[in-house]
Amino acid sequence: MKINKIINLVNTISKLRSKDGCPWDNELDLKSLSKLTLEECYELLDSIESGDPTKIVDELSDLLTHILFYASIGESNKIFDIEDVIENANKKLISRHPHVFDKENFGTLESSEDVKKNWDLLKNKDQKKSFLDNFNFLGPSSILATRIIKKLLGKNIKIDEEGSNYKDINIFKLYFYLLQNDGDPEFKLREEILRIKENIKIEEKKSGKNFENFQKNKIIKILFES
Repeated sequence: MKINKIINLVNTISKLRSKDGCPWDNELDLKSLSKLTLEECYELLDSIESGDPTKIVDELSDLLTHILFYASIGESNKIFDIEDVIENANKKLISRHPHVFDKENFGTLESSEDVKKNWDLLKNKDQKKSFLDNFNFLGPSSILATRIIKKLLGKNIKIDEEGSNYKDINIFKLYFYLLQNDGDPEFKLREEILRIKENIKIEEKKSGKNFENFQKNKIIKILFES
């Protein structure tokens, strides 16, 4: 990889955000740029779905540009710069892959599933998160639901599939039905997720225990019956 190409891009962004640069680029802040970044993420997903390498490169370049713009904004406000971002990324990758970078003390992990479980353990340890912190996400409800459900599956919380016909559910048809009856799937799902969050808070307060320490049948009840 030619480092000078990255340096050229950094210099281009610095020029755009200089006093004699672009007024619009200079007005960008972290919040206003974040809305555009979300659109770029979806455009990247769309390009990957297309399988067109040219489109993928184009969208990846947009996303890289956004990252460097964030770093430039951070540097202008003296809160962080691109070196902080790169250093943090490198530290995180090394600390969460002890089976690669610290085999002598940690040992090895044999499967990708073992790696994923260990990654989640290390991530939770780093962030010292409670289960409720998983609900603090402003993105699409489907992504929020996926994050929460993956956490639950990681704790071996699963729906009893016996007698279930979930495989026959037509998701598009369900969306169609909700919209046809003046229900927005995005907001319906978010409402349900927020209901679960409130139920967890109530039950934690009543029992004096954290959600993670509840019995499986109690967790299932909170999720689907309350």
